[in-house]
Amino acid sequence: MKMNMNDIDELIIDYLTFNLTDEGAEVLRDWLARSEVNRIYFRKTEGLWYGVHTFGNEPFNKQIAYKRYLSRIKEDEKEEVAMGNKKKNFPLSTKKWIWIASIAALFLGVFYGVKFWEWGTGKNDYFAVSVPLGAKSQIVLPDKTTVWLNAGTSLEYNYDNKEKKRRVKIRGEGYFEVAKDKEVPFVVETGCIDIQVLGTKFNVTSYDNDNLINIALLEGAISLHREDEQSSPITVSPNEMAIYDKSRKDLLISHIDASQTILWTRGILEFENESFERIVQKISRKYNVNIQIADKKLNEKRFYGTFDEKESVYDVLDKITLGDKITYEVKNKTIVIYLK
Repeated sequence: MKMNMNDIDELIIDYLTFNLTDEGAEVLRDWLARSEVNRIYFRKTEGLWYGVHTFGNEPFNKQIAYKRYLSRIKEDEKEEVAMGNKKKNFPLSTKKWIWIASIAALFLGVFYGVKFWEWGTGKNDYFAVSVPLGAKSQIVLPDKTTVWLNAGTSLEYNYDNKEKKRRVKIRGEGYFEVAKDKEVPFVVETGCIDIQVLGTKFNVTSYDNDNLINIALLEGAISLHREDEQSSPITVSPNEMAIYDKSRKDLLISHIDASQTILWTRGILEFENESFERIVQKISRKYNVNIQIADKKLNEKRFYGTFDEKESVYDVLDKITLGDKITYEVKNKTIVIYLK
Protein backbone atom coordinates (compact mmCIF):
# COMPACT_ATOMS: atom_id res chain seq x y z
CA MET A 1 0.00 0.00 0.00
CA LYS A 2 1.44 3.35 -1.07
CA MET A 3 1.62 5.88 1.76
CA ASN A 4 1.94 9.66 1.52
CA MET A 5 3.10 11.97 4.30
CA ASN A 6 -0.46 12.68 5.41
CA ASP A 7 -0.92 8.96 6.03
CA ILE A 8 2.37 8.82 7.94
CA ASP A 9 1.33 11.82 10.05
CA GLU A 10 -1.90 10.04 10.93
CA LEU A 11 0.04 6.94 12.03
CA ILE A 12 2.43 9.01 14.17
CA ILE A 13 -0.53 10.76 15.80
CA ASP A 14 -2.13 7.38 16.52
CA TYR A 15 1.16 6.20 18.05
CA LEU A 16 1.53 9.28 20.26
CA THR A 17 -2.07 8.97 21.46
CA PHE A 18 -1.84 5.20 22.09
CA ASN A 19 -4.33 4.40 19.31
CA LEU A 20 -1.99 2.69 16.85
CA THR A 21 -3.32 -0.64 15.54
CA ASP A 22 -1.12 -3.68 14.90
CA GLU A 23 -1.48 -3.11 11.16
CA GLY A 24 -0.59 0.56 11.52
CA ALA A 25 2.41 -0.30 13.70
CA GLU A 26 3.75 -2.63 11.01
CA VAL A 27 3.39 0.08 8.34
CA LEU A 28 5.10 2.66 10.55
CA ARG A 29 7.98 0.28 11.36
CA ASP A 30 8.56 -0.34 7.65
CA TRP A 31 8.57 3.41 6.94
CA LEU A 32 11.03 4.07 9.79
CA ALA A 33 13.37 1.33 8.59
CA ARG A 34 13.64 2.83 5.10
CA SER A 35 15.85 5.83 5.86
CA GLU A 36 17.51 7.97 8.51
CA VAL A 37 15.53 10.98 7.21
CA ASN A 38 12.30 9.22 8.19
CA ARG A 39 13.66 8.41 11.64
CA ILE A 40 14.80 12.03 12.18
CA TYR A 41 11.34 13.26 11.21
CA PHE A 42 9.73 10.82 13.63
CA ARG A 43 12.04 11.84 16.49
CA LYS A 44 11.45 15.54 15.79
CA THR A 45 7.68 15.06 15.96
CA GLU A 46 8.05 13.01 19.13
CA GLY A 47 10.24 15.74 20.62
CA LEU A 48 7.59 18.34 19.88
CA TRP A 49 5.05 16.14 21.65
CA TYR A 50 7.12 16.29 24.84
CA GLY A 51 7.94 19.93 24.26
CA VAL A 52 4.36 21.02 24.98
CA HIS A 53 4.68 20.16 28.67
CA THR A 54 4.26 23.30 30.77
CA PHE A 55 5.51 24.15 34.24
CA GLY A 56 2.80 24.66 36.82
CA ASN A 57 -0.95 24.74 36.18
CA GLU A 58 -1.07 27.29 33.39
CA PRO A 59 -3.41 26.19 30.55
CA PHE A 60 -1.75 25.02 27.35
CA ASN A 61 -1.73 27.65 24.59
CA LYS A 62 -2.07 26.05 21.15
CA GLN A 63 -1.16 29.20 19.21
CA ILE A 64 2.06 29.76 21.16
CA ALA A 65 2.99 26.09 20.80
CA TYR A 66 2.48 26.23 17.04
CA LYS A 67 4.57 29.40 16.73
CA ARG A 68 7.36 27.67 18.63
CA TYR A 69 7.07 24.69 16.30
CA LEU A 70 7.39 26.90 13.19
CA SER A 71 10.30 28.73 14.79
CA ARG A 72 12.12 25.46 15.45
CA ILE A 73 11.60 24.28 11.88
CA LYS A 74 12.96 27.58 10.52
CA GLU A 75 15.98 27.40 12.84
CA ASP A 76 16.71 23.85 11.68
CA GLU A 77 16.48 24.91 8.04
CA LYS A 78 18.84 27.86 8.63
CA GLU A 79 21.38 25.56 10.29
CA GLU A 80 21.17 23.06 7.44
CA VAL A 81 21.61 25.79 4.80
CA ALA A 82 24.56 27.26 6.72
CA MET A 83 26.16 23.82 6.78
CA GLY A 84 25.50 23.31 3.09
CA ASN A 85 23.39 20.26 3.83
CA LYS A 86 19.77 21.24 3.36
CA LYS A 87 17.48 18.27 3.72
CA LYS A 88 13.89 17.73 2.81
CA ASN A 89 11.54 18.59 5.65
CA PHE A 90 8.02 17.27 6.13
CA PRO A 91 6.32 19.83 8.40
CA LEU A 92 2.95 18.86 9.80
CA SER A 93 -0.04 20.87 8.70
CA THR A 94 -1.31 23.57 11.06
CA LYS A 95 -4.47 21.60 11.77
CA LYS A 96 -2.61 18.40 12.59
CA TRP A 97 -0.02 20.11 14.76
CA ILE A 98 -2.68 21.87 16.84
CA TRP A 99 -4.49 18.54 17.17
CA ILE A 100 -1.32 16.84 18.40
CA ALA A 101 -0.58 19.69 20.79
CA SER A 102 -4.12 19.70 22.17
CA ILE A 103 -4.18 15.96 22.79
CA ALA A 104 -0.67 16.12 24.25
CA ALA A 105 -1.78 18.75 26.74
CA LEU A 106 -4.61 16.48 27.89
CA PHE A 107 -2.41 13.39 28.18
CA LEU A 108 0.41 15.22 29.93
CA GLY A 109 -2.01 16.28 32.63
CA VAL A 110 -2.19 12.66 33.82
CA PHE A 111 0.79 10.97 32.14
CA TYR A 112 4.28 12.27 31.57
CA GLY A 113 6.51 9.31 30.87
CA VAL A 114 8.92 7.57 28.58
CA LYS A 115 8.45 6.95 24.86
CA PHE A 116 10.36 4.37 22.89
CA TRP A 117 10.37 2.76 19.48
CA GLU A 118 12.11 -0.17 17.88
CA TRP A 119 12.26 -1.70 14.46
CA GLY A 120 14.38 -4.05 12.39
CA THR A 121 15.11 -4.81 8.77
CA GLY A 122 16.35 -8.37 9.20
CA LYS A 123 20.01 -7.28 9.15
CA ASN A 124 19.83 -4.41 11.63
CA ASP A 125 18.01 -3.88 14.90
CA TYR A 126 17.33 -0.36 16.10
CA PHE A 127 15.95 0.86 19.41
CA ALA A 128 15.46 4.45 20.58
CA VAL A 129 14.17 5.86 23.85
CA SER A 130 13.89 9.31 25.40
CA VAL A 131 13.20 10.13 29.04
CA PRO A 132 11.69 13.56 29.76
CA LEU A 133 12.91 15.89 32.47
CA GLY A 134 11.48 15.05 35.87
CA ALA A 135 11.41 11.30 35.17
CA LYS A 136 13.64 8.23 35.01
CA SER A 137 13.22 4.80 33.50
CA GLN A 138 14.55 1.25 33.39
CA ILE A 139 14.63 -0.53 30.03
CA VAL A 140 15.93 -3.76 28.51
CA LEU A 141 17.65 -3.48 25.14
CA PRO A 142 17.15 -6.08 22.38
CA ASP A 143 20.42 -7.80 23.42
CA LYS A 144 19.09 -8.20 27.02
CA THR A 145 21.29 -5.41 28.40
CA THR A 146 19.51 -3.56 31.22
CA VAL A 147 19.79 0.23 31.32
CA TRP A 148 18.53 2.76 33.86
CA LEU A 149 18.07 6.20 32.29
CA ASN A 150 18.01 9.44 34.25
CA ALA A 151 15.95 12.55 33.55
CA GLY A 152 16.48 14.31 30.23
CA THR A 153 18.28 11.35 28.65
CA SER A 154 18.03 9.97 25.13
CA LEU A 155 19.49 6.67 23.96
CA GLU A 156 19.79 4.91 20.61
CA TYR A 157 20.77 1.26 20.21
CA ASN A 158 21.83 -0.34 16.94
CA TYR A 159 23.10 -3.81 16.09
CA ASP A 160 24.58 -4.56 12.69
CA ASN A 161 25.25 -8.17 11.71
CA LYS A 162 28.00 -7.12 9.30
CA GLU A 163 29.93 -5.06 11.84
CA LYS A 164 29.27 -7.50 14.68
CA LYS A 165 28.99 -4.73 17.25
CA ARG A 166 26.30 -3.44 19.56
CA ARG A 167 26.39 0.36 19.43
CA VAL A 168 24.67 2.76 21.79
CA LYS A 169 24.52 6.55 21.57
CA ILE A 170 23.62 8.32 24.80
CA ARG A 171 22.96 11.94 25.67
CA GLY A 172 22.36 12.23 29.40
CA GLU A 173 22.95 9.72 32.19
CA GLY A 174 22.60 5.96 32.17
CA TYR A 175 23.57 2.98 34.31
CA PHE A 176 24.35 -0.10 32.21
CA GLU A 177 24.37 -3.78 33.13
CA VAL A 178 25.66 -5.12 29.85
CA ALA A 179 24.68 -8.60 28.67
CA LYS A 180 27.85 -10.63 28.06
CA ASP A 181 28.67 -11.60 24.50
CA LYS A 182 32.36 -12.20 23.78
CA GLU A 183 31.72 -12.30 20.04
CA VAL A 184 29.84 -9.00 19.88
CA PRO A 185 31.43 -6.02 21.71
CA PHE A 186 29.20 -3.38 23.27
CA VAL A 187 30.19 0.23 22.46
CA VAL A 188 28.71 3.35 24.08
CA GLU A 189 29.26 6.61 22.18
CA THR A 190 29.10 9.87 24.14
CA GLY A 191 30.20 12.24 21.39
CA CYS A 192 33.74 12.61 22.79
CA ILE A 193 34.56 9.24 24.32
CA ASP A 194 33.70 5.72 23.15
CA ILE A 195 33.30 3.10 25.88
CA GLN A 196 33.92 -0.49 24.78
CA VAL A 197 32.91 -3.46 26.93
CA LEU A 198 32.04 -7.15 26.68
CA GLY A 199 29.93 -7.50 29.80
CA THR A 200 30.08 -5.20 32.80
CA LYS A 201 28.31 -2.64 35.00
CA PHE A 202 29.04 1.07 34.70
CA ASN A 203 27.46 4.51 34.94
CA VAL A 204 27.98 7.24 32.35
CA THR A 205 26.98 10.90 32.61
CA SER A 206 27.20 12.80 29.34
CA TYR A 207 24.71 15.66 29.02
CA ASP A 208 25.22 18.01 26.08
CA ASN A 209 25.22 21.11 28.30
CA ASP A 210 27.73 19.67 30.81
CA ASN A 211 31.44 20.29 30.33
CA LEU A 212 32.39 17.02 32.02
CA ILE A 213 31.74 13.42 31.02
CA ASN A 214 31.89 11.01 33.98
CA ILE A 215 32.27 7.25 33.54
CA ALA A 216 32.26 5.13 36.72
CA LEU A 217 32.90 1.37 36.68
CA LEU A 218 31.25 -0.95 39.20
CA GLU A 219 32.16 -4.38 37.81
CA GLY A 220 34.22 -5.84 34.98
CA ALA A 221 36.45 -3.72 32.77
CA ILE A 222 36.01 -1.07 30.11
CA SER A 223 38.34 0.63 27.64
CA LEU A 224 37.95 4.25 26.62
CA HIS A 225 38.71 5.58 23.15
CA ARG A 226 38.83 9.29 22.34
CA GLU A 227 36.83 9.98 19.20
CA ASP A 228 39.01 12.88 18.07
CA GLU A 229 42.41 11.25 18.58
CA GLN A 230 44.40 8.18 17.58
CA SER A 231 45.77 7.68 21.10
CA SER A 232 45.88 4.28 22.77
CA PRO A 233 42.75 3.19 24.65
CA ILE A 234 42.64 3.72 28.42
CA THR A 235 41.50 0.87 30.67
CA VAL A 236 39.27 1.60 33.66
CA SER A 237 39.04 -0.78 36.64
CA PRO A 238 36.23 -1.24 39.20
CA ASN A 239 35.76 1.68 41.60
CA GLU A 240 37.47 4.05 39.23
CA MET A 241 35.93 7.05 37.50
CA ALA A 242 37.12 8.53 34.23
CA ILE A 243 36.48 12.27 34.00
CA TYR A 244 36.75 13.89 30.58
CA ASP A 245 36.89 17.68 30.32
CA LYS A 246 35.38 18.70 26.96
CA SER A 247 36.97 22.16 26.89
CA ARG A 248 40.46 21.08 27.93
CA LYS A 249 40.22 17.64 26.30
CA ASP A 250 41.79 16.14 29.41
CA LEU A 251 41.02 12.65 30.69
CA LEU A 252 41.68 11.87 34.36
CA ILE A 253 41.16 8.69 36.38
CA SER A 254 40.19 8.87 40.07
CA HIS A 255 39.44 6.23 42.73
CA ILE A 256 35.89 6.33 44.10
CA ASP A 257 33.13 4.25 45.64
CA ALA A 258 31.38 3.60 42.33
CA SER A 259 28.19 2.38 44.02
CA GLN A 260 27.51 5.98 45.06
CA THR A 261 27.22 7.05 41.42
CA ILE A 262 24.07 4.97 40.87
CA LEU A 263 22.08 6.12 43.92
CA TRP A 264 19.90 8.08 41.49
CA THR A 265 18.49 4.77 40.17
CA ARG A 266 16.88 4.35 43.62
CA GLY A 267 15.55 7.90 43.66
CA ILE A 268 18.35 9.28 45.84
CA LEU A 269 19.91 12.62 44.97
CA GLU A 270 23.38 12.97 46.50
CA PHE A 271 25.81 15.88 46.47
CA GLU A 272 29.36 15.29 47.63
CA ASN A 273 31.52 18.40 47.55
CA GLU A 274 29.80 19.47 44.33
CA SER A 275 29.70 22.98 42.95
CA PHE A 276 26.49 24.93 43.31
CA GLU A 277 26.20 25.15 39.53
CA ARG A 278 26.28 21.34 39.19
CA ILE A 279 23.74 20.95 41.98
CA VAL A 280 21.33 23.34 40.28
CA GLN A 281 21.67 21.38 37.02
CA LYS A 282 20.79 18.12 38.77
CA ILE A 283 17.82 19.62 40.61
CA SER A 284 16.52 21.18 37.40
CA ARG A 285 16.59 17.85 35.57
CA LYS A 286 15.18 15.78 38.41
CA TYR A 287 12.22 18.06 39.10
CA ASN A 288 11.82 19.56 35.60
CA VAL A 289 11.99 23.15 36.82
CA ASN A 290 13.77 26.27 35.61
CA ILE A 291 16.34 27.56 38.10
CA GLN A 292 18.36 30.73 37.69
CA ILE A 293 21.43 31.63 39.75
CA ALA A 294 21.23 35.40 40.16
CA ASP A 295 24.63 35.82 41.82
CA LYS A 296 27.50 34.03 40.07
CA LYS A 297 29.48 34.00 43.32
CA LEU A 298 27.22 31.13 44.35
CA ASN A 299 28.87 28.93 41.73
CA GLU A 300 32.02 28.94 43.87
CA LYS A 301 30.24 27.34 46.82
CA ARG A 302 30.34 23.56 47.33
CA PHE A 303 27.84 21.39 49.17
CA TYR A 304 27.25 17.96 50.67
CA GLY A 305 23.81 16.42 51.04
CA THR A 306 21.53 13.45 50.39
CA PHE A 307 17.85 13.66 49.44
CA ASP A 308 15.27 11.07 48.45
CA GLU A 309 12.64 11.28 45.74
CA LYS A 310 9.82 11.86 48.24
CA GLU A 311 11.17 15.33 48.95
CA SER A 312 9.90 18.18 46.80
CA VAL A 313 12.13 20.64 45.00
CA TYR A 314 11.33 23.18 47.71
CA ASP A 315 12.33 20.72 50.45
CA VAL A 316 15.70 20.30 48.74
CA LEU A 317 16.21 24.04 48.24
CA ASP A 318 15.19 24.79 51.84
CA LYS A 319 17.84 22.41 53.16
CA ILE A 320 20.54 23.69 50.81
CA THR A 321 19.91 27.31 51.80
CA LEU A 322 19.44 26.56 55.52
CA GLY A 323 22.02 28.26 57.72
CA ASP A 324 23.67 30.04 54.81
CA LYS A 325 23.26 33.50 53.35
CA ILE A 326 21.31 32.13 50.41
CA THR A 327 17.63 32.48 49.59
CA TYR A 328 15.31 31.90 46.66
CA GLU A 329 11.97 32.98 45.25
CA VAL A 330 9.72 32.02 42.36
CA LYS A 331 9.36 34.57 39.56
CA ASN A 332 7.33 33.81 36.44
CA LYS A 333 7.64 30.04 36.87
CA THR A 334 11.41 30.33 37.41
CA ILE A 335 13.14 29.69 40.73
CA VAL A 336 15.69 32.46 41.29
CA ILE A 337 18.48 31.84 43.82
CA TYR A 338 20.58 34.69 45.16
CA LEU A 339 22.69 35.83 48.10
CA LYS A 340 20.94 37.69 50.90
